[in-house]
Parts: sequence; structure tokens; C-alpha cells
Amino acid sequence: MKKEETPIHEHDCDNCVFLGNWVSRFYEPGVETDLYFCSGGIGGWTVICRFGELGDYASGAVFSGSCEDLSEAGKRAVEKGLITQADIDKACAR
Repeated sequence: MKKEETPIHEHDCDNCVFLGNWVSRFYEPGVETDLYFCSGGIGGWTVICRFGELGDYASGAVFSGSCEDLSEAGKRAVEKGLITQADIDKACAR
């Protein structure tokens, strides 16, 4: 049985949905991170990869197709029904 994942790093946004843990392959290779979907980002939704508590994170819907860490967050948000693949495609085309 797989253990339930919980956030590693403090994250204080009430608009965010925790998507699980992820070992970074881009921003902090080998570091365990938290992935989030946020419906309240500037200009709409965004995905987040948090790898620390003191502002250590990356975000951006526009990068959800090109950065492996944010792509994984986007994939998980689609799997949870929070956005569609078309939403990601549209954000990446900006």
C-alpha cells in the first residue's frame, strides 16, 4: 500500500491544491519537492513546484509544457480534473 503523501514545505496559499511530492529534475535536481495547482494566480491558474520555504519555488502556467517539474504538476492537475490538456496547451502557446 502506498503511503499518503503530505506536503514537505510550508505553503500558505488558500487557493492551492496539493498535487503530491516529486523529486525535482530541473530546478533542484534530486531534491524532493511539493507540487501544487493554484486557481488564483495572476492572470488565472498556475502550477507550482515548491522546493523550500523561504520563497524557494517555481511557478508558471506558461512553463507547464517545457519544464519537467512544472509539466508533472500540470499532468497531475489534469488527472485530478482541475484543468484540461487544452488549458495547458493554450497557456504554453502564449
